Amino acid sequence: GRLERYGEAEEAFLAEIESFPSNQMAYTNLAVVYYVQAKTNRARSTLERMVEANPHPISLLLAERTRRQLGDREAAAAWQQRIEERQ
Repeated sequence: GRLERYGEAEEAFLAEIESFPSNQMAYTNLAVVYYVQAKTNRARSTLERMVEANPHPISLLLAERTRRQLGDREAAAAWQQRIEERQ
């Protein structure tokens, strides 16, 4: 992704997720690849899939952190709300 070879990065992260669905970093990295390409719906659904595949509190925190670091405060706030609702 850093080399702007987004297609290759997407394929690699999808393969990683297929082989290792508990690899949360693959989901967050794929979401970043989508986000930098302005594919925000795909980024959002990737993080949702991560939480579904890994229904642990850390998944919610990773989703919130990813969106916050990308500057998407509204989405980060929504994830924060979900974290608070689980507590």
